[in-house]
Amino acid sequence: MTRITAVYFKQNNSSGERSVCICIGALSFLVTMILLVFNPILLDVGIDESFRNFSLASEKLFSAQGITLQTSRSPALLYCTLSAFFAFLSALLAFPSFRFARMYVDASRMVHSVRQKASLGLAVISPICCLLWLKPLADALRKASPVAISFFEINFDCLRIILTIVAILTRVAVAKPCLQAYLNLAVRRKELWRHEVGKLTVGEIRHTISSIYSYFAVVAIQFYAPLLFQFSVCCLLKELGNYSCFTTSYCNISEVPYIKKSTLFENKFWHLSHMSNIFNETVNCGLWNFVLFITCLNQLALPLIAILGANFAYE
Repeated sequence: MTRITAVYFKQNNSSGERSVCICIGALSFLVTMILLVFNPILLDVGIDESFRNFSLASEKLFSAQGITLQTSRSPALLYCTLSAFFAFLSALLAFPSFRFARMYVDASRMVHSVRQKASLGLAVISPICCLLWLKPLADALRKASPVAISFFEINFDCLRIILTIVAILTRVAVAKPCLQAYLNLAVRRKELWRHEVGKLTVGEIRHTISSIYSYFAVVAIQFYAPLLFQFSVCCLLKELGNYSCFTTSYCNISEVPYIKKSTLFENKFWHLSHMSNIFNETVNCGLWNFVLFITCLNQLALPLIAILGANFAYE
């Protein structure tokens, strides 16, 4: 994905694509920063609790080695780092999302079955599960959990992961009509040539048709890579956050692991086992919950913007 996006910045005739990536990245930086600043009110991800837990755990780790650190820390650097990362991620997802929107529009015109049209529509709006990370909705659902969620004895946090995976599977299910809609561009181009005035050489026709089919591998990567990244984040959140699907336990956001004095800095190499004291379950819960929320938000917002505002941008 990075190499594909880097092509827009290397070619001189891709100024429009560069501008789109930069604008979307800047907008994503602004939106992410706003969400981080107001996350105690807006979001149910626990990023502030993760930062405090990380600070306390690192302070205990270094104190056990006789090193004194500054006690008061501001999360401003964390906010800027996360905002910059998600700005970069949004720039990478810009054209894959626009490509998916274009394939959705073409596939909707190509299929005639109501079931297939409904599947395509569901695939577009399936990342709406990101709304489950909004604090007002999450609090309301947790209050209703004795009736709705606890009936199946499923943890609400794990339920969000399950619904995200279902959203990924809905997009994988419509991969065939979407990719076929891209391949049908060659047929549509041939139909346009029939109505154009002028002569076309065999070389021009061959070059146009071959460029569509040779670019198919890139289109497939743009379709599957964001879904694979989203699924990887779900797995990281499930494992590193130590979630259990069929229990009602939650991450203890106030628990800081006990760190005993060791010969950590007497050794020549840093043992990765000590990192689990700093990057504990609480830190991983807050971090990967926020990453998953922003990823789902990108997967929902960018295709909808392309469908509603620029359906015929590539025609």
